[in-house]
Amino acid sequence: MNNPQPPHRNVVIASLREGLGVEDIAVICECRAEQVRAIAAELRSAGIMQTIRFEPPRYAA
Repeated sequence: MNNPQPPHRNVVIASLREGLGVEDIAVICECRAEQVRAIAAELRSAGIMQTIRFEPPRYAA
């Protein structure tokens, strides 16, 4: 991964809503964790993180 594209904000929001962590999102999106952290910080500073409805984690049956 020389210069991976950062994930889209909507993907980060949906993934956080599902209960995934920064490292998990980075692996799924094939990008760097720093890129995901930067987007999460941007969402936090814009007040968007406070409005995200987090779903309880789903467990395999």
